[in-house]
Amino acid sequence: MLEKHLNFIYPPMCWRFSSTEPNHALFPKPSAWHCLFQFIKDVSDGNQLCLSREASGCSGAATYLGFKKPGPNAGTFLFKKERFKKDMQLANRFYQDINATPAASKYAVLSRVDNLTDNDFPEVIVLWVNASTLTSLVTLANFDRTTNNNVIIPFASGCQSIWTIPYNEKHQDKPKAVVGLMDPSIRKLLPHDLVSFSVITSRFIEMANNVPDSFIINHSS
Repeated sequence: MLEKHLNFIYPPMCWRFSSTEPNHALFPKPSAWHCLFQFIKDVSDGNQLCLSREASGCSGAATYLGFKKPGPNAGTFLFKKERFKKDMQLANRFYQDINATPAASKYAVLSRVDNLTDNDFPEVIVLWVNASTLTSLVTLANFDRTTNNNVIIPFASGCQSIWTIPYNEKHQDKPKAVVGLMDPSIRKLLPHDLVSFSVITSRFIEMANNVPDSFIINHSS
């Protein structure tokens, strides 16, 4: 329903857990550093990015995806190299507050939504949008709520913003959507006008079901 009325830069994608390797799987090389955003175009083309404890691409992704816990000085890179936090105390606090849910299976898989089978259970939907489409999604996310702060834009790593934070929203009574890719270190890997809009699957279904009664029909007609 949403794809019919809104424009997306990449096809809608989703995260899911899997105990087996999916078809057309892509794996980061265990011995090399890879940012998962290097694979987004490949996923857009129909491949499925498959991450695990042994092959997560980088230590940050392993932490954000719940395969590993951060070490006592995990903030060193954030503070000394990236300079995203003012001091080491703040950088370490950032990692202490991640609260990533432990991975529920051997693999965390990112794939296109239209590649799902009847046996797949997506956890988080990721939409890749520009500012115009983001405007519509933010409005739609508040369409059926009494409050108007149902979308957040946290400071977070790229993978944290499209998985960890939206996935943790499943534990809330009114799960919020998350606007992401506010990580300066990954922007060189992405189209300049691209941001992400991520939400747990149940909330995405609610939003999609609201489209026929919403402003989107008139604005896109």
